[in-house]
Amino acid sequence: MIHPHMETASDTILAVTLGAILAAAGGFVAGQAERRLHRRARERAAAMLFGEILLGMKLTLEAADRLRGQGDPFGPVTLRTLEAARREFDAYDRSREMLMELTRTELRTRLHTLMVRLRLGLDGVMEISGMIAKASADDLASRAFLDQGRARSYAYLQELSDRIPAMITRLEQVSGQEVSGMMRDLRAELELDLSAPAGG
Repeated sequence: MIHPHMETASDTILAVTLGAILAAAGGFVAGQAERRLHRRARERAAAMLFGEILLGMKLTLEAADRLRGQGDPFGPVTLRTLEAARREFDAYDRSREMLMELTRTELRTRLHTLMVRLRLGLDGVMEISGMIAKASADDLASRAFLDQGRARSYAYLQELSDRIPAMITRLEQVSGQEVSGMMRDLRAELELDLSAPAGG
């Protein structure tokens, strides 16, 4: 016959063991939940950052397009504005590692592809503009060829610019915060800034 105090000791050991198991399981579940929350917070922050970078680029490209209608289509003011859009890529490059915080592979790929193509289009415009500035004024055939190349690069850039709002909307869905709402206010400010006469 088992002695009563041995049964009590066994019950105590069982209770302690079960308690330890439950505590470990609870700690594991809590840790997993905390990691998911941190991961979600990082993903939202990354989506917000990339949305803001794209917003800045979109507004700057819009400003450059408006300036093209004033004076020389690719005058110094227009080119300086395009150079400002180019600097948005510096912010993107500094934040490239945050791409991995976006859990949807398709979104990461589309965002990065859009940024690469925007850079190619913008670099094309800027590089050809530099070549035109160095070209001989007497070489009309070469100048015409370069002008056509720059026009094609610029048209490609504007086509890609039109895709930016849709990407911003997707990033807003991930971040849970509205970025495009700022576009109206910033665009209105740019309208005021650009309303002064400029020589392109």
